[in-house]
Amino acid sequence: MTGVHGQVLGHIVRRSVEVYSDQKAQEDVNQFFAQHQVPGWAVAGIALYAIFFAVALASIRYTIGDVIATLMMVETPKTETITTVTEPAKSADPDAPLEKEDYLLDTETVTIRHEPVTKTGRSTMRHMVRHAGSFSRWRGLSVSFVYHLCVGAVLSLVPRHRPLIQGAVSILATVMFSRIHMTWTHVLISMPSEKTWFRRMPTRKMQRNVLLPSAVYATAQQLTLYMPMLLALVLRLHHVSHQQLVHEFTKADRVVYAVKLGACLLTAVFVALTVLLPASVTLTRIEASMLPEEDEALVPFDRTFDGKVVPAIVGGTGCVSFVDAWRTVDRKVRFRIVKIYAQLFAMQTIIVILGLVGLTAFVVGIKHIQNGNQNAGAVTY
Repeated sequence: MTGVHGQVLGHIVRRSVEVYSDQKAQEDVNQFFAQHQVPGWAVAGIALYAIFFAVALASIRYTIGDVIATLMMVETPKTETITTVTEPAKSADPDAPLEKEDYLLDTETVTIRHEPVTKTGRSTMRHMVRHAGSFSRWRGLSVSFVYHLCVGAVLSLVPRHRPLIQGAVSILATVMFSRIHMTWTHVLISMPSEKTWFRRMPTRKMQRNVLLPSAVYATAQQLTLYMPMLLALVLRLHHVSHQQLVHEFTKADRVVYAVKLGACLLTAVFVALTVLLPASVTLTRIEASMLPEEDEALVPFDRTFDGKVVPAIVGGTGCVSFVDAWRTVDRKVRFRIVKIYAQLFAMQTIIVILGLVGLTAFVVGIKHIQNGNQNAGAVTY
């Protein structure tokens, strides 16, 4: 469920914690505020402003990128089959001999395919609120917190300057805590339950079915994150400083730099769509196929996956296979998933832009207040 946006967000959070814990970084920040004579109330205001927008971004990302997207991945639209039986027309003459056709009944079968509940993000949200309550947009948040805390705790043991080791440990941690991830998926796609989430954890035998999909998914995450970085290293973008870009580059150099940067971004999008998205959908559907029978699904959901699931009681695995989990996804569903992630990216971009504009206005206001106080003090003197 957590795609490339989750990987990038986790990377930013880890780097922020590292910077905060760095004594030199703290000294630089304190020196900056002292040099510009920023008052304490302004520092507190900037901190509260940053926290507000961070919470808003995280809330939108979780609701759309995790809850709604997961429901889209597993829903199977309802179909109804209506059969109409009609008796053949009888002859008006009661003494007429019976023909062979008089013994046959006319039957007509019509299959109605209902619109999916998750057709749009708005329709999904209305369905969740109607059936799971007003706080359903944050359902499973506690499981998500525990899962990411466990994975982050393992990653924190790896030096930050060893990206290959970090990638390998990230894959290992994802596989290690796959039971918690499966529990998270079950909480997201099922109706509210009186059981706590740790009482709903699947057995270790069920966990075996998701070890390989979890490893593939984690590998896809690392590829989506590091492939653009590798291309940037090959194109030597890390050697370009802000000073060079602004003052030394010609117009042609800036165009070349923009093309190289665009190539890195397109690489990230391409890998996310062709590798990460199928891996994420496959893992989610395999986990969903093992939803216990006593748990009612929040959206229409075919537990047999078109008959591909063989119950464990008759010798099967009790879940959909790795290949069938992706093959049974309709093209329209794939398009809706891509669309919802595109909407998420657009919403997050708009919020970041508005946040930066508001922060700039706040800083400018502080400067005006400081200049006004200095001018007033000079006149008084």
